[in-house]
Amino acid sequence: MSESQLKLWLWILKECGVKDVPSLKAFRKFQESLRKSDSGVSTKECTSPKGNLFYVNDIHKIIANDWGNPHTRRRIHIYPEIPADGIVREMWHAEKWRKSMDRSKLSPMWSGPDSQHYYVDEIAQLNSGKLFIPLRWMKQYTNDVVDGNLSREEAALGFVVAEGYFVRLNGGRVLTVLDDAEPVRVQANMFSNCFVNLERKLSSFSWSDASTQAGYSKKMPNPKRAKARGRPYYCALIIFFGDDVSGNRSKSWNKHLVAEITHANLDRELLQQTAHIHHISCSQHASVAEQFAEIQRAIASSEAAPFPVFDALLHQEACVEIAVFVDASDNPMQSEISNHMGGPANFKCRECEVGGTQEEKRTDKVYHELFFGGVPRSWQGVLSIVGEHLSWACEGKKGLIDAAQTGTGVKDPHAQFWIDKLLSDFKTKTEALRNTSPRRPVCEIKEEVTLELEGWVEDHYSDIINPFFLVKGHDPTQDTPVEILHTILLGIDKYIWYYSYRDWNPAKKELFSQRLQATDANGLSLPPIRASYIMQYAGSLIGRQLKTVIQTAVFHLHDLVDDDHYATWRAVAQLAALLWVPEIDDVDQYCAVKFNFNAQHACYEGKCAPTGTRRVRQERQLTELTEAVLEHTDDDRFIINTSAFHNAHLIRRVLPGLTRPVPWFDTAEERERFHHAQAAKLRASEGQKRKERDGVAAQKKATAAAAQVEAQRLVAEAEAAERAEAEEERPAQRRRVDSEAADMQVD
Repeated sequence: MSESQLKLWLWILKECGVKDVPSLKAFRKFQESLRKSDSGVSTKECTSPKGNLFYVNDIHKIIANDWGNPHTRRRIHIYPEIPADGIVREMWHAEKWRKSMDRSKLSPMWSGPDSQHYYVDEIAQLNSGKLFIPLRWMKQYTNDVVDGNLSREEAALGFVVAEGYFVRLNGGRVLTVLDDAEPVRVQANMFSNCFVNLERKLSSFSWSDASTQAGYSKKMPNPKRAKARGRPYYCALIIFFGDDVSGNRSKSWNKHLVAEITHANLDRELLQQTAHIHHISCSQHASVAEQFAEIQRAIASSEAAPFPVFDALLHQEACVEIAVFVDASDNPMQSEISNHMGGPANFKCRECEVGGTQEEKRTDKVYHELFFGGVPRSWQGVLSIVGEHLSWACEGKKGLIDAAQTGTGVKDPHAQFWIDKLLSDFKTKTEALRNTSPRRPVCEIKEEVTLELEGWVEDHYSDIINPFFLVKGHDPTQDTPVEILHTILLGIDKYIWYYSYRDWNPAKKELFSQRLQATDANGLSLPPIRASYIMQYAGSLIGRQLKTVIQTAVFHLHDLVDDDHYATWRAVAQLAALLWVPEIDDVDQYCAVKFNFNAQHACYEGKCAPTGTRRVRQERQLTELTEAVLEHTDDDRFIINTSAFHNAHLIRRVLPGLTRPVPWFDTAEERERFHHAQAAKLRASEGQKRKERDGVAAQKKATAAAAQVEAQRLVAEAEAAERAEAEEERPAQRRRVDSEAADMQVD
């Protein structure tokens, strides 16, 4: 809050008769004392390995404040949840948190009513005497009667369950984990003894060979139990956001790189509030990766030693470890975070390896592959490629690095600084050694320099590599969901809007403005519509204004654009109905509907129809949504990435006929033949374009040659004229000289 705003609020409080309103100076002094106290968030000065200075707020304290605030603590969800109606409303309802997320980044224990702590990967005993190994904890809601001592009302309010495997005791001495089937769920209130109480008794037992090979016994006790030191141990997930913003109030661009986080354990209602969007750092010079390196160190320190928090709900001390859930930056920043070269690259997708050179994309095989999910990228694969770049840099092979980056789409923008430095150092050190030892073999000198540089890289590896790839349990190639702003509002919406209004005369603009202003916006999450402003500055709209356009324009354009254009608008409007409805009541049907609208932008202009549904990764132009959240469907024709779309139940209820995909091709062979035909047209058109370019170039070359000949002719004529004029003047000049000589003799 600015000084002027704060002065205004203090004045309002005084005018309202509030007692003991402090002065501005006293208020600022109190704020400073809060920051220095235990309840304040401290700020640390940091210097990156590149020498850039910036400041970072303490994320441990930010998370601790959420746990210590009674109002916020009630909204913190510790475990993934299974809703009674199956509708996915929150992140902890989706598949990533519930199924495929790294288990080491989930809350590892459940505290029983008898103060026993039950940890995952530890054997425990049920009331029935059976043995069980929990793999993850969940919270389940149901409206049905459940086993155990829970009433229907209690079950509806939610109860903790453990997902894991039973353990069989063979012959009274051998323990065997029954893990040959899917994990089963057991109510947490059915546990009676934790591992600590069973440890002495189990020491006399042995494990079967299969269970030993699976490594169950080596995980007991869970190492996090010792770190907790008797306190409850939980994991706090954060959503990271980094972007470049302007530091000026005016439109003059003053670039600042900012880093922010939100507490993912809170429900989305709170995450939309400014108070729960926490500023971490900002710099004009330090990149987002440099700033995140400090966050990564804070996360690593919480893994080694979880920090204490006060649990305002249970009124006891607990300890918390931090993990990264997803990165919510915009698309270009996510490409940078994922070590991807971005949209202009030959391999455009940061999450899979589909793509190729322009020549390869015109072949039947690669063109057909563009419409399917490629081999998924992984953080291990990307790190391996970056490691090769570093090795080649130590050998001075810049050409290999450039070719590899172009050939894979992988480029670490954080490590590129050090790669350039290594290439420069290799050249400098090699030349220095050659000057001091001219008779020494060059290959021996290069080998010595390479070994020296490789040793330096090994010693400074954590400073060189993109820190997003050093966070345990976080895969930047997959945990970067696409955002709506750049993908839809500043993408498809912005351009279809431009192609609509650009040909309007003033009368049509006035008509659209009047219709837009008369829109009944009830039920839409829109600010007040300012139709005149939108029409006046149609080419400079921002996200919230384009949101108004995409949700309402289809009702006003029926006689202002041609039929094909209006068909595209109808498709975009149906797609827009999915964007801001964040509930999924049927995942399979949702994927089918999403596929239908996924293909609409291109298919409506091409007058085609969807090809069907298939729950696989499919996004093409920019990326794929995190595979663990939702599986997606194929898209035959594609212009824009739509993986940020959410939840189709509303459009299904209103327009059920639009949700049934109709195959465009009867068989996969027909589809492939069509792709081959399109690739052939692309090759033919490219060949024609090349001929035209060659013809234009030849014509330009001939014109230039003719112009040069003409210029030479003009120069020659000018020189000849000068010589002729000089010849004509020479006799007169000679006569003048002779006359002057005769006059001198007379004198």
